[in-house]
Amino acid sequence: MSGIIASTLVLFTDHKMALFAVFAMLAAVSILNCIIEEMYSKK
Repeated sequence: MSGIIASTLVLFTDHKMALFAVFAMLAAVSILNCIIEEMYSKK
């Protein structure tokens, strides 16, 4: 799913904006992973 979004961003924006958007998505995913791991470790 995220690959499709990244491809669309590359097609419809210039490369700098696309790279920034992909980096922002990766950062959001890593933050979500940290939150999920903390929730599971608390249980």
